Parts: sequence; structure tokens; C-alpha cells
Amino acid sequence: GLPPGQGLDIAARLQRQAPGATAQPRHVFVLVLEGQHGFPLLQEYRPWGLYPGLARLADQGAWFDRFIPSGRQTDNTLGVLVSGTLTPDLVVLMDPGAHRELPTSTAPHFRRLGYTTHFFYGGYAGWGRLDEFVLGQGFERLHTASELPGAPGNAWGVWDAHLLDHVLATVDASQPSFNVILTTNNHSPFDLPESLLPPLPALPAQAPAWDTMTRRVLQHEMYVDREVSRFVDAASRRFPGALFVITGDHQAYAAR
Repeated sequence: GLPPGQGLDIAARLQRQAPGATAQPRHVFVLVLEGQHGFPLLQEYRPWGLYPGLARLADQGAWFDRFIPSGRQTDNTLGVLVSGTLTPDLVVLMDPGAHRELPTSTAPHFRRLGYTTHFFYGGYAGWGRLDEFVLGQGFERLHTASELPGAPGNAWGVWDAHLLDHVLATVDASQPSFNVILTTNNHSPFDLPESLLPPLPALPAQAPAWDTMTRRVLQHEMYVDREVSRFVDAASRRFPGALFVITGDHQAYAAR
């Protein structure tokens, strides 16, 4: 028990302080890839050659091969990343009570560290009340497909290549920035033009059993791999010393 007259300071008991990096990165890019899997990065699947770009980045950085998503849809994962709350079964984006900064919100902490905070989405602000949620959670600027009216895309938004090029053109290299980027193209109806889809590599013997849609989905994942790795290479040149965090949001297919 506690000595008489002494209370329990829960916050003090739970507080932890990390030593931090020796040099603070001027730019941080968190890429949340719609429907992107991690299995092509596992050693037994590396020979398939589905993610040559992400495999290279994983080998150059820190790669976590065991990672549990916060839910089964983008809303769940995004809610956790932006608000800092653990809500696997609650779509935080839809909760008016969450449309304000919380003590765990990500963006305000980066603002206090001197970063300009951007949220980039390849789709439109009205999806899931994204605009109210992101801005209410402390991001200073929200960028969506509406800023790229001439860019090709589908009902979800613009092609990821145009979104990522927009990030490169928008972020000011002279001003420290924290940027969350949410892609859209690895998602049904999987209708990227054939001219944009990378060819599938030679796959193992069981591959002929895969139907046409499975192969098309894999090509969309390869498209995202190509464009994200291209973005990281270009952003590394434009923003030397930048930190890149890349994750998927949820599984898109699995054995049931």
C-alpha cells in the first residue's frame, strides 16, 4: 500500500522517456498503403520478385515481419495512426467526439517540435468525414485529389503516382515537415490501365491455378511497390536525411 496521505500519480508511473535520435530528421513521411501486404517481403516469398522496391528499402532500413493491423478496414488503422487511440472495432473517423485534438493525437506533438503537419490522401475529403477528422486531430493542412483536378484516376481518387508527385511538389524543403500519405490504388475495382501495370514475374508452379483477378491484384500491388520506391528515392534526394515509415493498413485477401 501507499504511505498515509500520499496519492497515486498514474501519469508519473506510466511516463517513459526515450533518449531520441542524435539528429532530428527535418522531414518525416509516413506512407499508409491501401491494402498492401507484407508477405512478399518474407524470405520464402522474396524469390517471387513481387516487391523489388520495398524489399530493397526493407533491407536498407528496419523491417518488422510481425505486424498486426488495427482492424479490417482503412478507417480503423487511420483512426489509430492519427488519434493515437487503440480502437480496433470503432471507426473513429465517424465519431464527432474525436474531431478534436486528443492527448494522444499525433500531429500536435509534431507541431510542438516545430514541424508543419500535412495529410495527403489520393481520394476526396468527404470520404468518412476525413476532412473533419484530420483537421480536428491537429493536422494543419489536408491535401486530397481535389488539388489535382486534371489527374487520371477512378472513383476512389487519382493514381498513386500523381499523388506522390504532388507530395514532392507541395512539401517545402526549407520547412521541417511531418507528412502522412494515404494511397488508394491497391483497392477494388483494380482498374489501373494495363499500360501502368508492371508485368508479373515468373511465378512458382502453383501460380497457373490463380484466376485472372488474383493476378491483376498482384499487379496492382507491384504498381504501388514501384511508385512508392520511386517516391522514396526522389524524396531522399529532395529532402536529405528524411525519415520514411511505410506500412499497409489491413489485409485485402486471405485464406478463410
